[in-house]
Parts: sequence; structure tokens; C-alpha cells
Amino acid sequence: MDNSALKGLYEKLYAKGADDHYTKSKYKIRQEMYESILDEIDWKGKTVLDVGSGTGEFTYMLSNTGAKEVTGIDYAESAVEEAQKRHNHPSLKYENKNLFDAEGKYDVIVSLGTLEHMDDPLEGLSKMKSLLNENGSILVTVPNFLNPRGYVLLTLLFLFDAKITLADLHHLSPIHFEKWAKELGMNLDWKTICHSWGNTDVCVSDLKDRLPKISESSGPKMSDEKIDELVSWIEQNASPLLEEPNKLSGAIGMFRFDLTP
Repeated sequence: MDNSALKGLYEKLYAKGADDHYTKSKYKIRQEMYESILDEIDWKGKTVLDVGSGTGEFTYMLSNTGAKEVTGIDYAESAVEEAQKRHNHPSLKYENKNLFDAEGKYDVIVSLGTLEHMDDPLEGLSKMKSLLNENGSILVTVPNFLNPRGYVLLTLLFLFDAKITLADLHHLSPIHFEKWAKELGMNLDWKTICHSWGNTDVCVSDLKDRLPKISESSGPKMSDEKIDELVSWIEQNASPLLEEPNKLSGAIGMFRFDLTP
């Protein structure tokens, strides 16, 4: 599967209603991610581009930060239509277009959970860089697998070709981003967020929900009993050791690229 094939998947998802795609725990984690990103930058007076804006929830939040102008773009027409129905603000507009068709200049470009779906993530970052004003910033998030949840899922993916996600083409780590920052000639600062999803209570809940679905759809056949044994072991042994977050342990990686002054 490539990015062009994913477009159809997202058209169907947004036409059906993205709300059905998220569990309550994932909504909680998503809000935690949004709050972390909003705290990362002083948005006041900035022109902002949100790449892959979906149904506009976070794009709308950006428009309420004092940003001068916020533009959300998404290649799924159904997503843009839904965003225009749900979230409106005088400083906010949406456009149905691909990143590589985007024009103009922006102080900040945000892209949440999109790089892992791109055929060539570095090419996507290069395009974002070309759209920045002087001293501009790119802020992106991707799933982070350097935690108990991630190690279980990637083991199933690499050893058994299990379908651990619907749409990820890449499984990125800080190593990728440090390399790309050098190639782009930009400064990089990063951290991981949403630690409970990677390690503790939400991690356990997510694995209990996800592993049976993976077993049903692809990869190794796992009995409910064996799944319970694995999740119980993680809950009793791995989670207590990681209650204190470290830089690598969150379920989401947040990466900020800044143009060198």
C-alpha cells in the first residue's frame, strides 16, 4: 500500500464519521497530545498551516490561540467538508489539497500523525521547509514504539507480518528525525508524550483491545488466554518500572524543526 491508496481509506473513514474510529481512551490521549503541542509554541500573531487537518478539531484549537491566520489542508474531500461544518473561526480556513500542492509562506507548520503515512517522509518535510517564513518552525508528531506497547506490536509486525495499524507505512524513531534534521539543515528538539499509552494503564487497555483484533485479521493466531497472560505480565512487571516517564517512553513522539537563525 502507498499514500495514494490511503486516500481512499481516509475518504471512507471521514465520510462514515471519524468519531466511530476512536475509543474513549484514545480521545483522552488525543486531547493530552493537543495540549502538549499547544504549549510548545507561542502562537500569538503567527500564520499557521496544519497539514492533514482531518475534521478540523485541532486546527480550530489553533485558531483560538491568538494566531493571525490558520489554514488546514487535507487531501480527503470528506474530511474538509466535515471540518467546514463543525469548526469555524474568523482566522480559520480549510482547503482540499495535498501538501505538495500547497503554496504561500507560514511561521509555523503543524502536521500530526501524517509523516508515517507518506511515501517519502523526508520529501514531505522538505516541502514543509520550503513553505516556512524566516525563522519558521515545523512541529510534527508520529507514533513512538520505544515502549512496552511498541515492542509488542513491532514484534508482531516484523516477525509475523501482522497488521498492527490500518495505515502506517513507516515506523519512525528519533534516529530518523535526527538524520533528517541534518539533511534539512535545521535545528531539532524532540520529546515523547502520552506516556500512559506507551507504558501504564492505557497501554494495558489498548493491548487488551488491539491484540485480539490483530489475531483475527492477520498474523499469528493468539488465544485469549495467551493474550491475557502477556498483558498481565506487562501490567505487573513492565508498567511499574515505567511509571516515571523518561524521554523515550511516551507513545507519541513530538519533533520540532527550527530554521537556523
